[in-house]
Amino acid sequence: MKNKKMLVLFFTIAMVFLSTSIAFASGIGGNGNTIRLGPTQMKFTPAYEQRMGYNYNGYIFVKDYHQGQYGIFSPLKSGNQTPYATMKRYVKENSVNKLGNGGEHLVNSSDWNLKKGSSDPTKWGPGAYNGDDTGTFYLSDLTPPKYYEHRYLGYMTDGTVVDNPYFPSDNSGGVRPDLKNWYTFSKMKASYPSLHHTPTKLNDDPDKAKRTFETWFRSTEIGAFFKQKALENGATPGEEWKYWNERLAIQSDIDEGAGILKGWHYNNGMWYQTFAVPKIPENNLGFTKFELVDPDTGDVLISMVRELDENDVFNMTKEKIIYNNHKRTIQKGKTYKLRAEVWYNSIKEDGSPGRPTQLGTIQIDRHHAHDENAKKYNIFDIEQTLANGQGLVSYDKPIVLQPGEKANFEWDYEVPASVQETAYITVKIPPEYLQNGDNLIRQDDWLSITYTIAKNDIGFVAPVELFNSTGSKVNYVYPNEAHTVKFNIKHFLGQIPIGLDPVDNPKTTIDVVITDGNNNEIRKATLRSDEILNPNSQISMEVKNIATPTTMIKACATINKIHKEKGLNSNPQNDTICQIFAQAKNYAIRVEI
Repeated sequence: MKNKKMLVLFFTIAMVFLSTSIAFASGIGGNGNTIRLGPTQMKFTPAYEQRMGYNYNGYIFVKDYHQGQYGIFSPLKSGNQTPYATMKRYVKENSVNKLGNGGEHLVNSSDWNLKKGSSDPTKWGPGAYNGDDTGTFYLSDLTPPKYYEHRYLGYMTDGTVVDNPYFPSDNSGGVRPDLKNWYTFSKMKASYPSLHHTPTKLNDDPDKAKRTFETWFRSTEIGAFFKQKALENGATPGEEWKYWNERLAIQSDIDEGAGILKGWHYNNGMWYQTFAVPKIPENNLGFTKFELVDPDTGDVLISMVRELDENDVFNMTKEKIIYNNHKRTIQKGKTYKLRAEVWYNSIKEDGSPGRPTQLGTIQIDRHHAHDENAKKYNIFDIEQTLANGQGLVSYDKPIVLQPGEKANFEWDYEVPASVQETAYITVKIPPEYLQNGDNLIRQDDWLSITYTIAKNDIGFVAPVELFNSTGSKVNYVYPNEAHTVKFNIKHFLGQIPIGLDPVDNPKTTIDVVITDGNNNEIRKATLRSDEILNPNSQISMEVKNIATPTTMIKACATINKIHKEKGLNSNPQNDTICQIFAQAKNYAIRVEI
């Protein structure tokens, strides 16, 4: 029995134990299930949500081209920070274990719908698996964050759930796919109605169905086998597509991207399998260059460059990423230039030039992450996007791009005062271009640079000085006489003068506490200098009219925290100084905290 089972297990996604209680069937759909919200969005009707047990509560799905090819309505929107939770919550089929018990490459044996990596959808058998951490979903909210694969991608316009062609088979052994016993839609309806394997609206369109299947026959080894099998089973030459159009559901529109086919076959139970119909995207926007430039010299200080094969621009497997001076140190207080370049390509299936961009504006989004957020995935302190009205318009191609043209962007950049150590800037193609079909490949939608802040430090220089009422420097205290205490502050490190801006770089500020021999506070104050503290220079700050009936004072001061907050004071070890002055002896000490 075990050997027999091993013979029938083959490149299939899952085995279904027949039941009339399957809540999330993959072939169900029909008119009235969804509500279109313009050309790029849709939601489910309340009645359909209730019938399917979704509880999406009107959640809006956006049009997406998974891997730049497979057109679906996805729950994932730009900037989503919880992709794993979103795909489980809003493609509920991914959260219900119905298919794939004991399947290969599962992340967790209790979750049959998530796998460690992807499979090549144009291949079959064990060799189709690409390996762990090769999935098409980067799940930042799963531990460990890696590239995984969900069983389902999203939905069709009519609400039909769409299988993921990159999801690995649950058992990759067995015979070639075309040799299996594939059931027609009518036989499935009569024998296994609970599986809801029905033709989609794409099957019902003869022209679209023909082009889908003939593309499959022509472009993949598996498709060629299926074409031959149709002839062997009596199909009329030239009409092989009709044979398979009665058996395989078409789940994505070949005119909008690659196709997905799904069918069921019997072998000691009902099994399903998906097939991909590859199609190169016709339109794409992608970043080719992102630079931080010194405007004084014109030198490129930091850059990230993407090189593509000019004869195969849509093939991201040929891209070459070049980092230059990653995490280089730059100065606060200096204005730099940021430059970006975007390349638009549009090629028809016959190789001729395609159409110009359709959105009516050429803009990019800019995202900034500082310090701790720079270490996190998709968490930003500042977001300047087309959607929020802060997208950056190209200075040389502000409205439209023709196929093969490049758009350039440039803007001034000064390190934000709040940045302490490091920052990450990324530029992105706005999602609006994906939604209208101008941009069908996501992999080249971004470039980024990371920089570190040049260290800057100020602190106290010993000794603290004491002057009597006549202005003479002394080391002791006269009771009831007015004294002056002087603190000396030095610019130890960095090239940024202190005091250039009242908000972002205020003048040298210290917190002073002076007590007497009875431990009474004589003075507690925050003092701000009137001078600029230049690099490698020193200034003094005085506290006047210090008097006590005792014969001792203790004078302490600390560099105010504003300078650290503005990233202008990096070393706390020289930020505090204390000195004691007494009548008989000078117990002067310096305390560093």
